[in-house]
Amino acid sequence: MRGERTVAPSPTVSNHTLTTVAARTQSGFTLIELLVVVTIIGILIGFVSINVTISGDAKLKKEAKRLAAVVQLASEEAILNSANYVVRLARSKYELAVLDDNGKHVAPEGDDKLFALHELPEGLRLNMEINGEPVSLSAEFDEDYQNVPVLYLLASGELTPFIANFEMDTDKGVTRQRVKGEFNGQVHYLGNADGQI
Repeated sequence: MRGERTVAPSPTVSNHTLTTVAARTQSGFTLIELLVVVTIIGILIGFVSINVTISGDAKLKKEAKRLAAVVQLASEEAILNSANYVVRLARSKYELAVLDDNGKHVAPEGDDKLFALHELPEGLRLNMEINGEPVSLSAEFDEDYQNVPVLYLLASGELTPFIANFEMDTDKGVTRQRVKGEFNGQVHYLGNADGQI
């Protein structure tokens, strides 16, 4: 038969091959792959929360030790300079000032860093007991500083007795670091509320 063409037989594709190819083109994850990813994410979250807790505890400790050092140094300076000082207190900051003869709090002249306003890092707060009584601290100082709770550091070496609690909310509750000041001018860093340093 002339003019007729012969057609080569076309390769046949089995049903099994089509099913395998179709399965490979579908996207998705196996259960094992999902479990591995969830496990990795869980481990990373664990590391982050441990680092945040450690850094938060370190901040509290640093701030508590700083207040203890500032009050101790200012108390010694008050004795040496025959001057009376006050530490003005708010919930998230404190500062040292000179107590003048009229009972007013005044900033000293010069650029003494001891007298600079100190603001606590975000998330930390200060709670105080003065003379054994809890004191309510406001967020800001009032304009003339006369209604602000203060600690008196006198030239005689006397200090208003106080307990300062530096606090921070965590997922485990409130974490605290404590400082205690005594009438004789001694200041002690006490560590956390359980007495651990």
